[in-house]
Amino acid sequence: CMQGMIPYLPELIPHLVQCLSDKKALVRSITCWTLSRYAHWVVSQPPDIYLKPLMTELLKRILDSNKRVQEAACSAFATLEEEACTELVPYLAYILDTLVFAFSKYQHKNLLILYDAIGTLADSVGHHLNKP
Repeated sequence: CMQGMIPYLPELIPHLVQCLSDKKALVRSITCWTLSRYAHWVVSQPPDIYLKPLMTELLKRILDSNKRVQEAACSAFATLEEEACTELVPYLAYILDTLVFAFSKYQHKNLLILYDAIGTLADSVGHHLNKP
């Protein structure tokens, strides 16, 4: 399925990133999941074109007012972290600020997913986490 989608991803990914701001929470949630399926492709492309906009919008959705969107965004971001690894190092301060702020917004269930995203970030960027 992925091979068949590759020719469409240069146009599809920016469209999906825009859908992360849709007024309907269900659209935002499903879009998080959909984008996570293409994280490997996103990371293989020029970062300013795909990775940075995707990361920025997912971090906004991590702070979404809807709990299901928060959950989907956190999960999608963890997938992106696994694929991007040290590509995220230039953005660590912004990522950490967002994840720390999420602690004040999240309730029990989503806190577990947030902890997972932070653990995945540590695994992905390693010692770079010592100096964001």
